[in-house]
Amino acid sequence: MEMALLIIDMQNEFVDPQGKLFVAGAPETVPRLAELLKAFRAAGRPVFFVVREHRPDGSDVESVRREAFFRLGGFCLPGSWGAEIVPALAPTPGEPVVRKRAWSAFWGTDLDLRLRRVGVDTLVIGGTQTPNCIRATVYDATVYGYRVIVLADGTSSATPERQRANLQDLVHLGVQVEECAAVVSQLASGNAGRRPEPSLRPPSSEERGNFTRAVLETVRQGDSRLDGVLRMPIVSWWARHILHGLFHRRAEPFWFELNGQPAGVLVYREVRDALRIEALGVFPSARRQGWGLWLLEQAEGEARRRGAKRLELQVSAGNRAAFALYLKAGFRPRPQRWKELWLERPVGG
Repeated sequence: MEMALLIIDMQNEFVDPQGKLFVAGAPETVPRLAELLKAFRAAGRPVFFVVREHRPDGSDVESVRREAFFRLGGFCLPGSWGAEIVPALAPTPGEPVVRKRAWSAFWGTDLDLRLRRVGVDTLVIGGTQTPNCIRATVYDATVYGYRVIVLADGTSSATPERQRANLQDLVHLGVQVEECAAVVSQLASGNAGRRPEPSLRPPSSEERGNFTRAVLETVRQGDSRLDGVLRMPIVSWWARHILHGLFHRRAEPFWFELNGQPAGVLVYREVRDALRIEALGVFPSARRQGWGLWLLEQAEGEARRRGAKRLELQVSAGNRAAFALYLKAGFRPRPQRWKELWLERPVGG
């Protein structure tokens, strides 16, 4: 089967500051998308461009945008400067351009037919903007059975905060999120479109120093940014305590690896009738792909095998982002007096 690049709405109307529907985050994605587009062409992989076009009378504009359409004197009109794809991403002769009139690239178009005729089963999606046309297209693509990879730095929103929130939602949906450079690298290696193979293994005695440094670095990076993965359940001042018990007190440390390369850490130990997660972190190169949730699933599977009744972990009361993420993963706080919050989740719950 085949992987295709889908570039959505990278038109002057959205990307150029003079456009009527300018998206502030769009211009910075153009160079990265251009490099990715070049890589897809060099690899002989299919490329599809999707553009928005509307009739001059506005009869095909979404209801929520109709007032703006008339107030602005129309936008994305066929043949207009605003409807043109920006020059850096312009299609070459023969590359398909799909014209849509709504959020989703699938709604009212022949995109699905075109993709299936060339054997595509995986879509790499870039363009603008993430809360609207990107998300709508992703939702429909998953319904049609496609595997979807969304470009974290090849899609854009009006603000960075909105972009991060939407990417997080897509990760929780189960969509893979990648950086453009990672996909370029995969194309060069011939591994593009293949999801990395995850695994866990204990560090060898020779690796203890490296593992300790990895835990410390993951703790240090455990800030409050929401990026779609679960970071360390602890705060920096707690690192010394964790390291003291890392290879003592029956703690069990594991490298998290993707295709045999370290991509994170997991440390847990048995405490009475619970399996306590002492450390859980994903390295920057593997973030926003749902691997934090995968690590939680592995911990829960181990808890079930041991007959533990619950998973438990500790998070700083001030780290609201981590707290919110663990709540979404099914953890609940328990009564306590300290400034750290103990969270727990019944095994199988």
